[in-house]
Amino acid sequence: NIPKNLKQLDLEAFNEISKINAQNFLNFQSHTQDTICGMYPIAILLSILPPNSKAQLIKYTTSSEVMKEESDNSVSYMAIDFYTGDKHINKTDNENIYTQSDKQYLRDLAKKTLNELVLKHKVLSLKPSEIPACMLEPRAVFVTLYSHDANHEKNLRGCIGNIIAQKPLYQAVIDNTILSATKDSRFLPVKADELANISIEINILTPPSQVASYKDIRLGTDGIILTKNNRSAVFLPTVATQYNWTIEETLTQLALKAGLKPQDWQNHCQFSVFQSVEF
Repeated sequence: NIPKNLKQLDLEAFNEISKINAQNFLNFQSHTQDTICGMYPIAILLSILPPNSKAQLIKYTTSSEVMKEESDNSVSYMAIDFYTGDKHINKTDNENIYTQSDKQYLRDLAKKTLNELVLKHKVLSLKPSEIPACMLEPRAVFVTLYSHDANHEKNLRGCIGNIIAQKPLYQAVIDNTILSATKDSRFLPVKADELANISIEINILTPPSQVASYKDIRLGTDGIILTKNNRSAVFLPTVATQYNWTIEETLTQLALKAGLKPQDWQNHCQFSVFQSVEF
């Protein structure tokens, strides 16, 4: 599987670059014989970067993804942002990290997890060799299940996730698929006769950041976390647009979800926002 193995090698190279250590990077190249154009300029860059520098992968692609080539021939490209201090991955960065094949892998993983759970009462297990390197990064993930009726109407069937990254991406998808199917208190566990009419939505979240006021929330772009009096609730970015709510209607519903009074969002609330890649 050349594309899969190539990407794993590329991401291993990025992992070495992200350590901001020229010698480690050169040792990696020497050990793997990976053909990296600009190898020495990269090593020089790693040598002169300020202390505490960090690296963030902004975009990754290969020539074989954008044009037809021989199956064993491909050129890889990375855009890497070097920076100091704190930096949050924004939605565009998050989207660019995952290729269509990555997203398909996660769709298939969630579907296999649900089928294994409901039909065989087992938790899906994977061999390490089956897991792409980019799925090992910790990510915050929500998994949402929808049921489709005879009129093709989509109805919520379960939704559970994490706001803060706690587990590798692949494991977060497996765990939250299981929890959405069995532990959402609003629904009974999914049964075998429902599987044919269930679709799965995956959201990969960026880290949340606090905003000064609800007026800073970009409706339809930002997911929202409302916190007040030790109560909190969260909406994914698409919730407001799905119901065609205004910001006031959205925050009223979010307050109710948190167990607060409808207008409690207007005073002494904290708001944090995040973005999401949804597929």
